Amino acid sequence: MAEEVNARATVVEKGFTADAVLDGRADLAIQQVSELMAVRGVDVVGPFPAGADHDTEFSAVPSTAAAGLRPALELVRFLASEQARSAYGAFGLKAATGNGTRAS
Repeated sequence: MAEEVNARATVVEKGFTADAVLDGRADLAIQQVSELMAVRGVDVVGPFPAGADHDTEFSAVPSTAAAGLRPALELVRFLASEQARSAYGAFGLKAATGNGTRAS
């Protein structure tokens, strides 16, 4: 099956795959939901079904040697805040359970 898919695939080296749908280079765009939703004029039909999908985890941690350690810790805390979680959801991202921070 991979051979058949690859024979028809349009690889987008930079940018959003949904742009290839809009300009006619492709019939279907496969990319992270948040990146598909960033392209105006595209309707995201939905994610892959469970088992065919793939979760990508993002983490943030400041270096203890950072010149601005306190502001860096505040940023990490903000990234785990309810306000940030709401923004993630608006772009199709799902926040992990828990607050994801152990910083003190």
